[in-house]
Amino acid sequence: MSEERDMMEARVPDNGGGIAVAGLVLGIIAAVFAHIPFACALGFLLSIPAVICASKGRKRAARNKQGIAVTGLVLGWVAFGMSIFMSLYTGLFAYVFLRATGDGSLEEWIHRTYLL
Repeated sequence: MSEERDMMEARVPDNGGGIAVAGLVLGIIAAVFAHIPFACALGFLLSIPAVICASKGRKRAARNKQGIAVTGLVLGWVAFGMSIFMSLYTGLFAYVFLRATGDGSLEEWIHRTYLL
């Protein structure tokens, strides 16, 4: 009877594969959003958990799951850098665009564009 209970209580050890896959998925989503000009903030916010999950998954993963964790780690860092770059690029574009419209006010540009 005690052997049956021990068998029922036995659990599969966590080999870090799940968290490595989570890091990969978050890294992919973050890399996609990091390249979109006004959605790059979402890419930035998703890249941080991607790096954390992939790092933890790499430490705990079995030998065959480390490639997934490393890919998630690389994608997370690429998305982090690209989202910062796209934020600066979008801000610079908005600044130049608003300066070219006159006094730099968004309300004036809206009124002039839509003839309000």
